[in-house]
Amino acid sequence: MPTSGIKFGASKHVASSILEYMKTNQMIRSALNIRNDKSILHKCNRLFKTSQYERNLEPKTIKEKEGKSISWGVRMALSKNPDADVVYHLGDVGKEPMIIIFGQSPQEVIDKVKKILDL
Repeated sequence: MPTSGIKFGASKHVASSILEYMKTNQMIRSALNIRNDKSILHKCNRLFKTSQYERNLEPKTIKEKEGKSISWGVRMALSKNPDADVVYHLGDVGKEPMIIIFGQSPQEVIDKVKKILDL
């Protein structure tokens, strides 16, 4: 499914994921949300340090607050692997699965995406 393209500051979800990651590592300043499918996830797991979180374990109090889910999820994933390049979840009822690729700069994130595309 096509998206609206790449645009700085276009996604509150990606912005909140970066802000949450910066609490663990202030050098992380860039991220990109990509489609989660088995082949992409398999490549990410082979190429990068990854961590995941389970949307179905998200507390109801977090689910009920708009904009809090992604921060909670990134925090949960980083508690398992604080150096993850990639954080993902497999979705939940009404929640689309997603993969977020993190890096210190937009170029670093693009380089990681290129590695995924090269395999």
